[in-house]
Amino acid sequence: MVLDDVAAQAICVALVAADQLTKTWRIQILARGLGYRIRFRPVFTFNVASDAASTLTPLRMGGEPVRFAGIMETGLTVADTIALITVEGSIEYTSVIAIAAYLGSTYAGEWWRTVSARLVPAMHRVVPWIGIVIMVGAGLWIVLRRAAPRLFVHVHGTLRDSWRNTRRIAPWAVGASVPLTLIHVLARIAILPVLMATLPAAPAAGVVWFGSFALLYGQLVLPTPSGAGAVEIGFLNGVAGYAGPGVATILVWWRFYTAVTGVILGVMFGVPHYGGALRRWLVRRRVAREAGRHGPSA
Repeated sequence: MVLDDVAAQAICVALVAADQLTKTWRIQILARGLGYRIRFRPVFTFNVASDAASTLTPLRMGGEPVRFAGIMETGLTVADTIALITVEGSIEYTSVIAIAAYLGSTYAGEWWRTVSARLVPAMHRVVPWIGIVIMVGAGLWIVLRRAAPRLFVHVHGTLRDSWRNTRRIAPWAVGASVPLTLIHVLARIAILPVLMATLPAAPAAGVVWFGSFALLYGQLVLPTPSGAGAVEIGFLNGVAGYAGPGVATILVWWRFYTAVTGVILGVMFGVPHYGGALRRWLVRRRVAREAGRHGPSA
């Protein structure tokens, strides 16, 4: 059955809302399990700001520092922030692995039989582009690491030693976070199947679901922001199935709902909230540089 375009767009908007709301509620619940009551708006703000930073940085490196700072800004101590992020990340990755195992065991064979006829012959044409994507991404990664090295070392170094703090979170909060995480992950994966359902000759549903997962979570290991370049090449060469020239339009809408909306929300809510603090930080850095350049007065 072909899905009406208007209905598909409405469903995608609802899926984006479900993604953002469940991530916000998950933070609130885990914080409540630590004994904190934090309001919805600041959590939603740093969540969408984190999404924007992740989307615009290689390997999503910019998102974690924003989340770390945002959680602390709501009033949590460093130790409790570390505990919350660790438990949240553990639930997230466990859910992703479980969904990957199900999709792989159910649809991987069908997916490979469907896409190999188009994807494999196209590989020799796209290898140079993949090489360019990797080089550009590596350059961006180096620039980002040099721009804020102490921040990344501090956050990731602290997280490595954080497991001892996870026992602070009440078990009920951890349990309640699991279904929210599953909804969040499945909502993001479902966007592409909904968009594909608008095509008159859509690929098989199992192929699209497996391809949607591969395109979304393959970005985590690609060096460019949101896997830019490599994801588009894979998409247009049938990673989620191929149904004619119409898939190019599907690609644009899929990118809009899975990446651009996060940036838009991050700018809308993050800039008014964090803009003043960022300006003050930049002024302090400039003053410090000027003082260092001129040296102590005689």
